[in-house]
Amino acid sequence: MRRDQLTLGVLLTVGAFDVATGFVLLLADRPWDLAGFAALWERLPAAAADDPAVKQLVTAALSRIAAFSIAIGAATLVWAWLSRRDRQLRTALLVTYTLAGLAFAWSDNVFFAGTDWGRLKSGFGVLWVLALVAHFAPRRTATSGE
Repeated sequence: MRRDQLTLGVLLTVGAFDVATGFVLLLADRPWDLAGFAALWERLPAAAADDPAVKQLVTAALSRIAAFSIAIGAATLVWAWLSRRDRQLRTALLVTYTLAGLAFAWSDNVFFAGTDWGRLKSGFGVLWVLALVAHFAPRRTATSGE
């Protein structure tokens, strides 16, 4: 497999995961019970967890997160596909998303540490690093003797 194909595959996988995550959150009856979000919900005092206003607030917040996840996933899919033959565009995508991804990684470590969701997101982080290495590692040339 060529390194460009590997990088594109990771980008498309991350984009598809974000879209799917967004739709699952958006369509769930109780989005706070999903994956790592359940761990956050369990940390609330019982009185707050049973409060309809708190449930409405959490549902609204998770709906916004879901919409963002769908939007960023769709943008990732489009941008990745458009960059499949344009290394400079793919470089811009990787750098931009790496900066944003570091903020998401920090947030995930704060809120989802020790959960299955946190481990899954860490796995995507490893995939992302693999894509960065595949994209930015020096390439062999016919004149380099390698």
